[in-house]
Amino acid sequence: MVEHFCSEAQTTGCDVVAALASYTQIVAKYPGMRRTRTRFSDGDFCGCNLFAFLTPKGRAAADFWRRVENERKRPAKMLSELGWRVVLRYLLGRLS
Repeated sequence: MVEHFCSEAQTTGCDVVAALASYTQIVAKYPGMRRTRTRFSDGDFCGCNLFAFLTPKGRAAADFWRRVENERKRPAKMLSELGWRVVLRYLLGRLS
């Protein structure tokens, strides 16, 4: 699974790739296991804790995400890091 993720990530042309799994498939495969569900416009997903930082620009994304996570106890500051437009799209179910 990890090898597949790595080889596929390299073909995307993206700076950063994050692995997600279908929430429905995870629940079917592992019933009773608690998982965080993130709702996007194209379905519900669970994070897999697999990330590929493929370019120098992509590696800078890790620093950005650390800043966001450091503000999790201060929602207004966290929202300002993410940007209101992205947060609004997520809340309206329009972020894919």
